[in-house]
Formats: sequence, structure tokens, C-alpha cells
Amino acid sequence: MAFFEVLARTTFHTVPRELEEAAVVDGNSRPGAFFNIVLPLARNGVRVCAILTFMSAFGEYIFSKSIIPEPQSAMPGRLIGYNTLSVKLQKDFRPASGRRNIAPLG
Repeated sequence: MAFFEVLARTTFHTVPRELEEAAVVDGNSRPGAFFNIVLPLARNGVRVCAILTFMSAFGEYIFSKSIIPEPQSAMPGRLIGYNTLSVKLQKDFRPASGRRNIAPLG
């Protein structure tokens, strides 16, 4: 989120402050100057921030969907993958641990 805040901040800093001050002098209020002068000039940067924020959120959604593919298998975060990992560890590492114990004897 900090990246998007920095991007939005630099976008609004590129708009000259003199344009906002000129709008206030011409009779616009501060919010009116922001919405009528500053926001249209910073429109492209705001769009980029919106697109990048959406892509980041969608990426996190896809990542979580890949971890929990079915709603019935939802578990607390600390238990995700524990069952499959423990089964794989029991199957894969038993022969290796047996060989490790025998190797020093030979």
C-alpha cells in the first residue's frame, strides 16, 4: 500500500500549486479548486494507482484461491497445507532417515 501512496503523492505534486491558487483567487473554493483543477490534471496518475491497486488485490485473491481451492476445505491460516505436508513427509523421508542411520555403520 505504501507504494501506491507514494505514487499518488508524486502525481499530485506534479500539478503546479499556482493553478490551485489562481482558481481560489478567481472565486473557487478549496474543494472546488481540487475537483475542477487539480484532479483532472492528475487523472492519469490516479488511474494508474487504481489499476495497480486492483491488480495487487486480484493477485492476492488468486493466490488465496490457489491455496484453498474448495470452500469445504477451509481451515485456519496456520493449518493450511499441514495435512498434505505431514503425509508427504511421512512417505518421503522415512527411507531417507533409515539410510542415514545405516550409513555410519558401513
